Amino acid sequence: MLLYYQKKQVKRAVKWKMIADIDKDELVLLKLSKNEQLTQLHWEHAREFSYKGEMYDIVYSKKTTDSSYYWCWWDHEETKLNKQLKNLVRQVFSHNPLKKDRENKLLNFYKNLYFPPQLIISSLANEFLNTSNNYTITLYSVCPNPPPKPPPESQ
Repeated sequence: MLLYYQKKQVKRAVKWKMIADIDKDELVLLKLSKNEQLTQLHWEHAREFSYKGEMYDIVYSKKTTDSSYYWCWWDHEETKLNKQLKNLVRQVFSHNPLKKDRENKLLNFYKNLYFPPQLIISSLANEFLNTSNNYTITLYSVCPNPPPKPPPESQ
């Protein structure tokens, strides 16, 4: 929550700097082809994007037939905050084997509860057609992810 609040403050500060007519010499010029724009820019909104892991705010732009020129404010503070947030998320989700094991068990549990309706219908139809006079159809045989055998031990 603190990082989110700090990010908002940094965005506001950058906008005020842009409004105050930043000297063009302080801006970074990025010339990108249309293909580079599609594959390498990750847009936050119409005037802000990340490029190669760095955040940029567009001050001026010029488009040609094959490329675009962006004069940008290189947002070091927001880049730093994004990297801190990314590292924090990585630490929370990847370095705890017990948590990862619990996530996998929970995911398997939910997979057993929800399975595609098409699978149910096609499997029920096949089973119905294959059982001449036996109208008892078990849903368990339709389940794409049966429960683990034996059941996991509770912790």
